[in-house]
Amino acid sequence: LGFIVLTARRGAHLALGTRTVCALILRPNTRQRSRSCPTSTLSKSFQNRRMVIKRASEAMRGSSVRWWAALHRHTPGRRVPPVSKISVLMSDDELLQHAVELGRKLSAQRHAEFAPSLQDDLASSEATLRRTYRLASEANAQNRALEPAAVWLLDNFYLLEGHLREAHAGIDEWRHQRWPGSIGPDNDFAPRLLTLLRELVLRCDGRVTKPLLHKFISACQQGGWLSLAELWAVPLMLRLAAFEHLRPVASGVEVRLRDTAQAAALAERLRALAQAGPTELLRALALSQDQVEMDSSAWIAEFNRRIQPDGSGLRLVQVWLEQQLRGRQQSIETALLRQSRAQALAQVSASQCIASLRRIERTHWLEFVDAQSEVEAILRRDPAAVYAQMDATTRNQYRDAVAFLSAHSDTDECAVAQHVVALAAADAQSRDRQDHDRTHHVGYWLIGAGRP
Repeated sequence: LGFIVLTARRGAHLALGTRTVCALILRPNTRQRSRSCPTSTLSKSFQNRRMVIKRASEAMRGSSVRWWAALHRHTPGRRVPPVSKISVLMSDDELLQHAVELGRKLSAQRHAEFAPSLQDDLASSEATLRRTYRLASEANAQNRALEPAAVWLLDNFYLLEGHLREAHAGIDEWRHQRWPGSIGPDNDFAPRLLTLLRELVLRCDGRVTKPLLHKFISACQQGGWLSLAELWAVPLMLRLAAFEHLRPVASGVEVRLRDTAQAAALAERLRALAQAGPTELLRALALSQDQVEMDSSAWIAEFNRRIQPDGSGLRLVQVWLEQQLRGRQQSIETALLRQSRAQALAQVSASQCIASLRRIERTHWLEFVDAQSEVEAILRRDPAAVYAQMDATTRNQYRDAVAFLSAHSDTDECAVAQHVVALAAADAQSRDRQDHDRTHHVGYWLIGAGRP
């Protein structure tokens, strides 16, 4: 939270302090002040901005929420995008406590196959991302200004495509797997692991680091152990949760790209008509009412930027815009504030989701399963003290045997592992059997002659 790095399109880097970023986002454009705007309204507006900056600064010093969440939550008159999901961000300690509660609440209700629903959700996220990428590419080809989130998606779409392929392949690989299901916070029946990881991604706004993931899964397992299949499916479910979190961000970018394109086209047409005199300009304004999106801050911001007086006779259009907004109890300053805030929130979410997807590639998942599996911890109590000295591949073979026996005996995996250790320990007390040296090793009961 100390600094936020804003990366420009051509590779320039500008590091700004968080308070400076707040000031830039919330700074009203004083050049847009109209003489018809009452002084009391402007004074109240500046007071609101100072209050938001103060609350955001307090939130930055705290550990419970980040400053951009404070801006989103405390700014008066905010509009929630129709597809976005606003959440309360949590510090690491709060998130771990939340994970313990989730692990207790989300007990597996029944096992079911979820491949079709997972494919549908992934296809929806992919379609949104591809539409946004296409619009951003067109805007970039036309040399139109792109917001930071659009630049992130444009520059990293090759990475997103790779993870989309991995996610599709993972769903196909686990197509016939019956996952433990549970009812999540949204009252939808989904794989228990996916519900847990959705909460993780949501509560940290897509910023999932390796230490945080380890702590979160460990905290969740305090309320009930995850199966070996669930632990191996963490990278798949984490990809799905990241794409679900990225989908409303991309959808918001798509809407703003369409609105700015419409505003730019109308402004350029009016600029051309302004050369013919005010009569043609007024007639064009009267006929363009259906192209005006006064409820879109992106449209207003882009249209206002393009009609700035430059000697081309667009002062009349600027007055008309201010009157239209005033009739709806809005202002250009409010629209610019909403647009800046929406872009800042989208940039943070997009950059953190993309960074989390990169971490999935670099994570050694065999080590993750070793660290998180309760079956692994039980088998390490091997009476022969051999299991802990084996290589990772052999230990994984033993764990797979436990999972197989559990699936074909309706017995919990941990119970199977404990029973195997108990058999080996009981045999270790007896010296009568000729094959004693092998029978007091858990492998004899899992993959050897002692396996039922």
